[in-house]
Amino acid sequence: MNVFRLHRLACLALLVIAGGLPWGSMVAETTGGEVRTQVVRVRVVKNVFQTAAPWATPRVQEEFGTGLLVAPGHVLTSLELVRFAISAEVFLPDGPRVPRPAEVSVQGADCGLALLKLTDSATEEPTETAGEETGEQEAAPAESVDSDTLQYFSFVGEAADVRAVRPNSVLAVGATASGLEQRQLILTAIERDLIENSDIDRRWLLRFQESAAGPPETFRGGPVLVDGKLAGILASRSGPAYAIEVGVVKAFLADAADREYQGLSFPGFAYDPIDGAAMRRYLGLGQTGEGVYIRRVDFRSPAWQRLEAGDILLSVNGAAVTQDAAVNAGEGTNLDLGEYFSGLRGEVTLKLKRGSRDLEIKIEARPFSGLSMARRRLEDRRRYFLTAGLVFQELDYDLIHDTSAGRDALLRHRYENFGHDRIGEAVDRDVVLVSRLEDPINNGAGRFINAVVHRINGRRVRNLMDFAVEWKRTRGEYVVVEFLDHAAPLILAKRDLPVADERVDRRYQVQENGRVR
Repeated sequence: MNVFRLHRLACLALLVIAGGLPWGSMVAETTGGEVRTQVVRVRVVKNVFQTAAPWATPRVQEEFGTGLLVAPGHVLTSLELVRFAISAEVFLPDGPRVPRPAEVSVQGADCGLALLKLTDSATEEPTETAGEETGEQEAAPAESVDSDTLQYFSFVGEAADVRAVRPNSVLAVGATASGLEQRQLILTAIERDLIENSDIDRRWLLRFQESAAGPPETFRGGPVLVDGKLAGILASRSGPAYAIEVGVVKAFLADAADREYQGLSFPGFAYDPIDGAAMRRYLGLGQTGEGVYIRRVDFRSPAWQRLEAGDILLSVNGAAVTQDAAVNAGEGTNLDLGEYFSGLRGEVTLKLKRGSRDLEIKIEARPFSGLSMARRRLEDRRRYFLTAGLVFQELDYDLIHDTSAGRDALLRHRYENFGHDRIGEAVDRDVVLVSRLEDPINNGAGRFINAVVHRINGRRVRNLMDFAVEWKRTRGEYVVVEFLDHAAPLILAKRDLPVADERVDRRYQVQENGRVR
C-alpha cells in the first residue's frame, strides 16, 4: 500500500460550480448539506449470467444503490450497480415516493462510472414565464431530457494536503430504504488497484480504512465528500471501501456530455515510482524528485514504438512528473499521471531520459482499448460455442476473475501479457475450453479444461467465431482440436455430433443466450 502518496489529496477537495442549472450550486458548507439534495436512490433489476455456464438460465436479481443528480434528468452512479440492468428506477429527493423510470444512457467501462437518463417525458423543474408581468405565473413546459443542450456540472480543484485532512471530515452519503444516511470514512491511501468493470492497472482509487461501520452496499454509486465537497464516487462492492476519484469523474462527464462516450485518454504505458536515492543514482537522476519508471508499453497503443520499457518520464506538456507520479495540473492541483492523461486529447509532448540521452517525443492522447480483454463485459449475454457437450469461450476478465481459469498459470500469463508482449499477434482473442457437460461423446476431454485452442483441423484459430466456422465446415471424418501446452489433440467423430448435440441440449436444458452457431 503506497501510503506516502497520500499528499495527492489536492485532487480531493473539489468544488462544484452551478453551471446554469435550475437546482443551483452543489457547493456545500462543511456539512455537505446541498450535495445531499442531489443524492437519489436507484433500483435496478438485472440478469445475472454464470460465466462458466453461459448456456444456463440467468438469475433475475434486484439491487439498490445510490446516484447523484448531475443535470436535469441525469444521474451519475457506479457502473457495477447498473451493469446488465433490464430495468432501472430513480427515487428523486424531496419528491413523491413513486419512482421515475430510467435507462442506462452511458457506460464508462474504462472508469467504472455510468449515467442514467430518466425516460418519462419531463424533468421536475418548473420555469417562470412572462406571466410575471401580470402578477400571474404560468408553468412553462418542462425541459425534455432529450435536449441536445444538456449541461453538466463542471469541476475545478482546490489545493489541499491529505495529511491535513481531519479524520472526521471524510463522509460517504448514501440512500437507504429509510432515507439518506452518512458514514464517516478514514482515508488510508490513494493507490492503483483493480476496479470492477475497469481496465487493470489503470485507475487510482481512494482507499478507506475497513471498519464495522463502513458504508453499506446501498451506498454504492453515492458521493464521497471532503469538507462538504465532492471527492469521488463510492464504487466498492465488497471488502474495504474505495471510491473513484473526482478527477476521473470530471473527465467522464466531460466526455459523456454529448451522450457519445469515447472513453478516457490512455497513452498505453504502465509506470512505477522511483523510490530511494540509490535507484536515482543508478538511473543517472539528480535528487530533484522528478521522473517515473516506464515498465511496460502496450502493443499498438499511442505510446507503442515511441516509449520503451526502462525510459524515465520527466514531464508531460511541460508539467513535471514527480517520482510519486504526480503532475501539477495548475491552480495548485496535483493529479496522478494517469488521471492527468484522462482529460487530455490530441498531441502531447513528453520529455524523458533513455539511458544517457534526453529525448522529447510526441504521442497522441486518445482513448485506447487494446487491453479490452482486461475489462468486464458490458453485454449481459456471453458469447459461447457449445457442441459435443464442450463449452468454448473467449478469454477475458470474466473468465479470469469468476471461474477456475484464473488459477491456470498459462491462461493467467496470456491474459496479463496479451496486449503488450505480442502474445496476441497471431490471434484476435484466445479461445478457451471452459467447461464440459458430461456425455459419452466427450469422455476424456476433461483434461483440456481451461486449455487455449491452438488449431482446429490444422488451421490457426483467431477468435470464437473463426473457431465455430471452422468446426462446422469440417471436411474429414474427424474434428481435430489442438491446444497450447498439450501434445495430444482432442479428436471427435463428426458423424456422432448431431445426435450428441441433441442429447446434451435436452439433458442440460441449454438456453440460446449468446450461443454462436
